[in-house]
Amino acid sequence: MSKIKDFLKSPLGTALCAAAACLLAVVLVWLAAVRPNNDKSLSERISDDYSQYSAELDEANGAAQTFDTDNDLLAMAFVFGTSNGQPTGELHLELADADTGEVLARSTGDMANIVAGQYTGMGLDTPVTGSAGRRYRVTLKPEYTGSGRLTVGCSNGAVLWNDTFTVNGEAVDGTLALLVTYKQIGGFLTRFFLLVGLLASVVVFLGIYFAMRGRMPLHRLVFVLVLCFGMLYSFVLPPYAAPDEKYHINQSFTLACKWANMLSPDEWRMGNVPLDMTYRREHDFDPLLQNEKTTVFSWQELSENLFTTTPDSFDSHTALEELQTDRNPTLYVFSAAAVFLAYVFHLGFVPALMLGRTANLIVFALLAALAVKAAPFGRRVFAAAALLPMTLHLAASFSRDSLLLGLAFAFSALCMQAIFGCKDGTVLPEELFVTESSDLGGLQFFLQGAETPEAAPEAPAQPPEPDPDANKHAFEVFLDCIAMDDGLVQYLIDVLKRMDRAEFFKLSQITTKLDLDPEEFLYWLAHRQDYAGEEERACAAMMDAVLLRLAEEGRLDVVAALLSGDRKTFEALRCEAPELVHLPQATYEWYCRNYLDRDYPFRMLLRCNGVTFPDRKEA
Repeated sequence: MSKIKDFLKSPLGTALCAAAACLLAVVLVWLAAVRPNNDKSLSERISDDYSQYSAELDEANGAAQTFDTDNDLLAMAFVFGTSNGQPTGELHLELADADTGEVLARSTGDMANIVAGQYTGMGLDTPVTGSAGRRYRVTLKPEYTGSGRLTVGCSNGAVLWNDTFTVNGEAVDGTLALLVTYKQIGGFLTRFFLLVGLLASVVVFLGIYFAMRGRMPLHRLVFVLVLCFGMLYSFVLPPYAAPDEKYHINQSFTLACKWANMLSPDEWRMGNVPLDMTYRREHDFDPLLQNEKTTVFSWQELSENLFTTTPDSFDSHTALEELQTDRNPTLYVFSAAAVFLAYVFHLGFVPALMLGRTANLIVFALLAALAVKAAPFGRRVFAAAALLPMTLHLAASFSRDSLLLGLAFAFSALCMQAIFGCKDGTVLPEELFVTESSDLGGLQFFLQGAETPEAAPEAPAQPPEPDPDANKHAFEVFLDCIAMDDGLVQYLIDVLKRMDRAEFFKLSQITTKLDLDPEEFLYWLAHRQDYAGEEERACAAMMDAVLLRLAEEGRLDVVAALLSGDRKTFEALRCEAPELVHLPQATYEWYCRNYLDRDYPFRMLLRCNGVTFPDRKEA
């Protein structure tokens, strides 16, 4: 059992648990929200007017409607009426090219499944690829097996003026109510969701593993994680999904067109572009992505067009009446450069969008990594802020906020380095500055100790002040310095648990200017009372026993209160603790004088945090 616990606490075990939890969440979300949406489709209403119903359809001619659409055709839906009861038998659909008469697709359905007054869909046996201006003729012919008859919903008067509608071979002044399905999500949704979920789980696993191993510097880890999660965000929240992203896209594409115009052999020159005008290439449009409503079909559209190309030349341009953000190109240089690269290589609209987003993401990742590396403390805060969902959402977009956030991170870190960093270039461990207290006394002491003082002009001789560290053991001075900052305390605990001699030497040099040995320090602290008087030895033994007993009982809150010097807690304890209840000399003043004002609380703190004390002094 202990081996299992040790494994789960290890970097590999923790990372595997986190990845498993992520995968479990993916599966649960798929079951609850994704799988029920696998039948989603996109439809176009050719005519949605069914204010009346036609005559009963005969088997010879049925009903026929001519129409046009640019979209693909996967299924068609009609509004049916009934007479003389529910019709039974089969209904046959035939879709043909209206100009050539070529039959493109067929479908057969059971009329018993028809619900009167509602759209009833019929899937085509062969998907029809759409093209601009193509005209079709759909024919519905029933094959009755009962007395029920079928009618179709239509408008009262033609809605599609250039197309004909016939019932039983005769022209009707009306238009067939018709809805066509041009896109179905099908199994794509499951494949996309599971792939994204799997990749996210892998990134979570690698991030936690390398973070806990400590083998990769934090700034490099942040760079990689920002890139990985940012790319996933870029797919989950596709182009035009970020706040006001369309205006930023317009700005970037217009700037790319401007650069292309400067290199164009043509005579046209763009000049100063008004804010209500945008330039893109002729084929740079995608209605499904540009409607700014992220749906499952946005993912499909993005995936299907990720590697498309365009016949447009690099200096192709089309003026559009669309708004930009402003005329200042500074914050759009990187995204525009990526779009211009797409122009040069004749990449399609979607690849150009993704390249622009990726460029902004890379720049943000570099600036975030710089901030983490440069910050003298608070590196984990910068790392966490860089990996926040909204931060990644903006970073992986065309928004100028991506660059602004990165610059804000880097500027803040560099300012902190200029104010708090060491003049000799020493890189300080982040843990030295992690404290819940706003008191910077320990930090200031640390920095002062690390600095090499510059030569100062001689001042008039002053009477020497008493040395507060006079006659103190080096280890006492060391503990006095460490105790000035909670972050230093926590860092020392970690160093001693790992028995990291190099880091302990660094701390001892900064605090005492001496090379102290960690094992000698622990032995001295374990036998601290050997150098004290009888009263102090008795107090140390009794209070150690009390505090260790409380810790074993799980009353760590009481232990913490006692070590902090809370008088009420001590007065309450001395009335119930068997070690103290019969000792009249065990007053609060006695406790403070012989325990709190010494180094025993620090020793107890180390013990409670798992630091091992040597039984004997090393030779």
